Amino acid sequence: MAHNDAIAVLFGERNKLVAEKEAYLFNINQQISGIETSIEVLSGKKVWEIQHEKDLAERQQQHLQNILGNKEGNWRPCMHDQCTSCHGTGIKHDGSMCVHCISCPCPKCTSSY
Repeated sequence: MAHNDAIAVLFGERNKLVAEKEAYLFNINQQISGIETSIEVLSGKKVWEIQHEKDLAERQQQHLQNILGNKEGNWRPCMHDQCTSCHGTGIKHDGSMCVHCISCPCPKCTSSY
């Protein structure tokens, strides 16, 4: 068959590209690992912890902006919004659930919200 030679050449090229891809990915993974190790050494925290804290801080800031933007004449923040641990997000900086989420009687913090 005349096509067998062409197929063999194509498979050879494919295998060459697959090997190049695997070498490239290995190199990139090594670089990422080195960067993550440097971050962990400098910060004392795992990379995922830093990203989690950043995301949480952004959610807390957004919540505070939402609260301040929705004030009415007789508005006052609930216990949850005034919490210095979670700033109204329901999640403390350490990732645990905030007790104010359970104890606050306002409509925002109850299941009817």
